[in-house]
Amino acid sequence: PECPAQTLRNIIYFASRAAMDIDGFGPAVARQLVERGLVHTAADIYDLTAEQLITLDKFKEKSVSNLLAAIAASRRNGLDKLLGIRNIGSKGAALLAEHFVTMEAVQAATEEEINAIDGFGGVMTESVLDFFAKDGTQDLVRRLREAGVNMRYNGPKKTDRLAGKTLVVTGTLP
Repeated sequence: PECPAQTLRNIIYFASRAAMDIDGFGPAVARQLVERGLVHTAADIYDLTAEQLITLDKFKEKSVSNLLAAIAASRRNGLDKLLGIRNIGSKGAALLAEHFVTMEAVQAATEEEINAIDGFGGVMTESVLDFFAKDGTQDLVRRLREAGVNMRYNGPKKTDRLAGKTLVVTGTLP
């Protein structure tokens, strides 16, 4: 089990702009929620109620309403935002999500399939495999799915229209 400091760090990252981008859910809010025992995992964020949030310091009805709206909006984010895996940055998460498209496909991926992604190396592949093998990850994914969090990649698909082509640009530059 993770220590409280790691739990807090994970929740702060999950809500951050780089991940699920939950506006109004900064480190101070995360700290209060963890200290009061209202949030233990990222999935707990989606179970928060107005009654629980109104008890937080500096929270009034408007801030509670705004935070609940931001939490609800984060459910529509793509798979690339949801994949907060150690040693996998936002670009790596985007590559992984684009390649596999669904959370189920990422979870079922083999070492060879992950390693085949251009831009992935051994450390990144091992991090993905370790993350999904870790105790609690399957439960976390299940709870996020039940909370209505999007488990599919929403981004643009890359095409292979130019694959195998050579581009030549001619002219001069000043």
